[in-house]
Amino acid sequence: MRIVILLVMLLGISRECFALQRVYYDNATNKTVIDISAQKTREQINKEFGAKDWQEITIEEDIEAPRVINGQLTKYNYIEENKKISGERAKQLKQKETQIKTKLNLSDKELESLKEVLKVNSVTMLELCDYIYYNYPNLKEKFQRWQILSLLDRNEDKIIYLKERGIFKLASLYVMLTDETYQELLEGKLDLRDRQVLSKMLQEKGDNAHALYILTNGFNNIRKGIRILIDREHPKTISWYNPNMSKIMNYKLGGKLCHK
Repeated sequence: MRIVILLVMLLGISRECFALQRVYYDNATNKTVIDISAQKTREQINKEFGAKDWQEITIEEDIEAPRVINGQLTKYNYIEENKKISGERAKQLKQKETQIKTKLNLSDKELESLKEVLKVNSVTMLELCDYIYYNYPNLKEKFQRWQILSLLDRNEDKIIYLKERGIFKLASLYVMLTDETYQELLEGKLDLRDRQVLSKMLQEKGDNAHALYILTNGFNNIRKGIRILIDREHPKTISWYNPNMSKIMNYKLGGKLCHK
């Protein structure tokens, strides 16, 4: 049975997706609502979500996404923006390759051979996004594709995945929490549906690793992912929620699993 552990909850809407969607933003409460049917009236939005001073835009879900800049609700082409991000990363990678080539005095052919040797389980964020989005219906009900792709692209350094024979076995996004934030998480004081809380968690650089989500088909894959995480971050603690989000699972560095 597939295990779906979902902690990142940006939206609480689960309905059939439409190409055109209407987005509302209230500056006073910093609340964003996406009407995926694009059929609701402003009066219905007021009644359901309790704010009145809504800014409103319409987006095309396949290519556009909303964001707030200086208190103003706007939209942008997330496909083009992600291409720009990928282009910048490719440029930085090329510069690093040139530095390595010069330092090791390699020919072009030798450099390409070295890249092939080091290229293990290569994956793009788009490929990983599609795996997550199309293989896990529960996640698809909570998120739109652009949200997942944007989240992955902007936090590539916090992603762990396993891929065997071209098939994904595990995908996870984690944060490194400070002791204070980790304690608040254990005490149930953090609302993981709040985007500001999630944003703060993603920016922290503490010693406590917490998986915001884990998508996998077996606990053995989780153990493999934990080993990658330990080698990469050397954390003091490792934690994640169980599937129904009723308990926090803590993995002791000695290899034991406990519940909080």
